[in-house]
Amino acid sequence: MREEMGIKSGDDVIAYVEDGVLHLVSYQENLRRIQDEVSKYKKPGESVVDEFLAERRAMWGEE
Repeated sequence: MREEMGIKSGDDVIAYVEDGVLHLVSYQENLRRIQDEVSKYKKPGESVVDEFLAERRAMWGEE
């Protein structure tokens, strides 16, 4: 079953229930799923890191 799911021995597995269905996914698959979901809210050309750093610099009085 692990092989069919792409989960190797020793891989971290995350279990969650959604709509009454038990899901078992690898850590990597769950990370990919979350990144896909969050990417919907990112504007084209926007750098979240640059925005974060600009906010911190402003907060620290560096800009």
